[in-house]
Amino acid sequence: MAKQLVFNYVEKRGRLYPLIPITLRAQQELTLYALVDSGAVISLFPEDVAKVIGLDLDKGEELYLTGVGGYIKGKLIPNVEAMMEEFRIQIPIVFVPYTPIELAVLGRKGFFEAFEITFREWEKKLTIRPRNS
Repeated sequence: MAKQLVFNYVEKRGRLYPLIPITLRAQQELTLYALVDSGAVISLFPEDVAKVIGLDLDKGEELYLTGVGGYIKGKLIPNVEAMMEEFRIQIPIVFVPYTPIELAVLGRKGFFEAFEITFREWEKKLTIRPRNS
């Protein structure tokens, strides 16, 4: 059987969510929990994360995103190294002053393209398997 990661949902504000630990790396690395969100086109992380890992947001492409919370301005960094245990990928991330839901978000572009992702809502578990396995 192909290697896969199984994550239990995590409690946040009294509810269970598909949050997974992910490590972002540039000059430094930082591990934090992010919401796996099939409704998000692209990943969103707070600007503070970019500063901690040493990314220069001045080199990012400025853009505006729209969503349930309205418009938000961010900086796109197209290839951020992201790791979950031994799985390592490069994903585009928009770094924003705040995220509307107060969580980092892993969206479809780059992340969902690299993995088979199964939400097992009835078990409150998330399974991630490399797409090429």
